[in-house]
Parts: sequence; structure tokens; C-alpha cells
Amino acid sequence: MITRILQLSRATQIAIILVIGMVLWIGSAVIAPPSKDDEGDAAPQVSEPDLEKAVEVTRVYARPHNRSIILYGQTAPNRRVELKAETQGTVVAIPGVEGQKMAEGDVIVRIDERDRRAQLEQARALLNQREIENKAAVRLQAKGFQTEVRLAEAKARLAEARANLKRIELDLHFTKMRAPFDGILEELNVEIGDFVGVGVFGGEGALAVFVDNDPLKITGQVSENDRPLIRMGSPAKVMLSDGRELRGTVAYLANVAESASRTFRIEVELQNPDQAIPAGMTAELRIPTEAVKAFFISPSALALDDDGKIGVKIVDEENIVRFRTVELLEDTEDGMWITGLPDAVKLITLGQTFVSPGQRYEGEVLEGETYTPVLEPLEQVDVPEEPVGGVVMDALPADKMPPVPTAKPERP
Repeated sequence: MITRILQLSRATQIAIILVIGMVLWIGSAVIAPPSKDDEGDAAPQVSEPDLEKAVEVTRVYARPHNRSIILYGQTAPNRRVELKAETQGTVVAIPGVEGQKMAEGDVIVRIDERDRRAQLEQARALLNQREIENKAAVRLQAKGFQTEVRLAEAKARLAEARANLKRIELDLHFTKMRAPFDGILEELNVEIGDFVGVGVFGGEGALAVFVDNDPLKITGQVSENDRPLIRMGSPAKVMLSDGRELRGTVAYLANVAESASRTFRIEVELQNPDQAIPAGMTAELRIPTEAVKAFFISPSALALDDDGKIGVKIVDEENIVRFRTVELLEDTEDGMWITGLPDAVKLITLGQTFVSPGQRYEGEVLEGETYTPVLEPLEQVDVPEEPVGGVVMDALPADKMPPVPTAKPERP
């Protein structure tokens, strides 16, 4: 066998040697026993002395926090009207400009008057004649030379002349389409030369759309559970999509739920004197309700149990690790507000993955909160007599509140 291989060409010999080498290398991998590093990924094991360094426990205290209902909606005009033609004629001038701020009574569109002023003078002359005729009929009837029927006819002709004059005056007035209130000309759907009229152009669509953005409304939907917690006039914090934060008040709260979503319409009124905030912007609403006992923690302190419930890990009075479910109240840029724990608790703020419920912890317990919120306080509102959800915080004097140290001692 070896003699035959030696008789082959050099290139063939090299190929045979490479094939034999690959076969031996693959076979060694199959036969060789697995190393200890390949036996599987085991859970990290931490010795008892190292456990105290890997885990941090801090004693934190509950404090009053205005629970907020968070809703999402969009800004909307306080008033929006579609202006349609109330007389017919050709558009001869358009003083209004789209996007222009206009005062009540400013002319937006002007329609050709044609012979309306001549008709007005004729109606006034006819009215003057009917008034003279009526006075004469009254005098003659008083002297017995005129019957009551003739007097009634004179009065009817006078009333008809007055109505005709009023009709012509209104028709002439309608040739100028005016701003119904102070606001903004949002849309203009007519051009010079268009023929407009009731049931002609105006019947198909509006000649113009006029809006009032001061005050501005933020409309949204509130759930059945949150509806009893909100009251008319309650303050609301408004956060616009461009980052601006403003204050408003609840101006409307529906008493009948929408049939499809079973939610209630809500409107928050926002002052907009310079009309710098446009309608249609996305907005987040935070409406404070009752004050509850809450804790301000880092989101990293949260954990999940075997059933997927959200909670935290604490150390009880017997130094045993426990899992406690919590309710998330509010999520901010600096941290998260939670409730559902006792007034004071030893919270595991670091290294939750290294301990399990039922395990004993004999390490150091730091005093004070791990995170201090930087939040603008919301205005207080009246607490409902029967609050829904949360634990209402009893009013305590400042000297009776549990201490809340802000400094954290250095770790050894």
C-alpha cells in the first residue's frame, strides 16, 4: 500500500496526507472527553462572604405621593366652524389669508352685490309709502269713513314692506362673509370668480374653516376604573410631543361611556393666549388623584416571580429574603414610584439575581433612600370619600413622619 502511494505524483501524495490528517483530527474531537467548561452553563454561585459584597440592601421609607392617572390624547381647537355661503353670487374679493389671525367681524370673502343696493332703496321707499297709507287708514277709520277691513289691509301691507326690507338687508349683509369670533383662518376653499350660493357651492362644502385655539383643548379617553377618581376642575400636567410641559384643568368629563371602547371622553383646557400651540399635537396628560404611601426606586430594583408578577425583593425582620408584589404608580426619567409595601422596608437595591426568596442575608443594611426624585410637585386635590385603589396617606405633622435620610454611608 505504501509502495503504491510512493509511486504516485507528489501533488497526489500531499492530498492523501491532508485527508488522513483531517480524519485523525475529527476523530480526536469525537473521542476526547468533554472539558469542565463545556458541561453546561450553570447559574452563578456566590459564596457567603462574597454575597454581602454583591448584594446591597437599603432601608427605605414610604412618603406621600400624588397618584397620577396617565392618559394620551391630542390638542384640539376650542371652537371650529365651517363657513358656508348664505346668499348666491360671484366671489369678487378674498381679503382673508390662510393661517391669518383675524378679529371678530373681519371680512374673509366678499360676494358681488349686483343690484342689491338698488333693491334696498326700493324696499325703503315702499316701506315709507306703506307707513303713510297705514296712518291715513287709521285716521279715516277713526272718523268712520273707513271700514275695519280696509284698516287691516293697510296694516298687512305695512308688515309685508317691513319684512321685505329686512330680507334685502340680510341678503346684502351675507355678501360679506365675516370672522364669527377672534381666531385663525385655517382653510380657504374658494377662489375669485367662483359662483357660490346656498345649495350650490356652499351645499357641497365649506368656503372656509375658522378655528379658535385659545383656550386649547386636549381630548382623550379615560377608563371605567379611573373615571371615579377624576373631578371637574382638577389640575393636570400636560406634556407635549415637542417636550414642552404646561398646566391645565379638567374642563369636561363625559357621563356616558362610548359603546365601543367603554371609555369616557375627557377634555383638559389649556390657556394659549398667543396661540403658539397648534391643534393636532400629541400630548400626555397626568392628572393627580389621592395621595398614597409610595416609594421612589430605580427600575433596576424591580424583579419578576415565577408567575411573571412584578415586584421587589426585600429582607424581612428575620433576615430572610422575600418577594413582594408591588403596584407601579408612575414612571419618570429619574425613577419609578411604587406602592404595596409596609411603611418601612429593607429593599434589595443591588444584586437581586444573586439571592432567592427564603435565603438568609446577614449583610449590612444601609440607611436612607437610594434615589432622590427631582420632580415638580403637582397641586393637591381633594381626596374622594371612598378612594378607589391605593392606600390613602393619613395627614401627619412633619415631626411625626419617619426620617428619610438623603446621605448614604460609605461602604467599607
